[in-house]
Amino acid sequence: MNLIPIPQSTNVRAAGYDGSSSTLYVQFHNGGTYEYYGVPRSLFHELTDGMPHPWTRTNQRIRQYQYNKIG
Repeated sequence: MNLIPIPQSTNVRAAGYDGSSSTLYVQFHNGGTYEYYGVPRSLFHELTDGMPHPWTRTNQRIRQYQYNKIG
């Protein structure tokens, strides 16, 4: 999985998306990496769209999905 850096975020270091399983991967600046399952691609695009404060804009919706800490 290739993660895309999110330089405009103070919380998220990088994010990636697996379209075949609708899994969102989020790596945080604190070192944690999580998989979120069944996430629509549109949320990944919103997280990586280059706009300011991407995690603030998307975290409540993303956290509604089942997740697992993988790192």
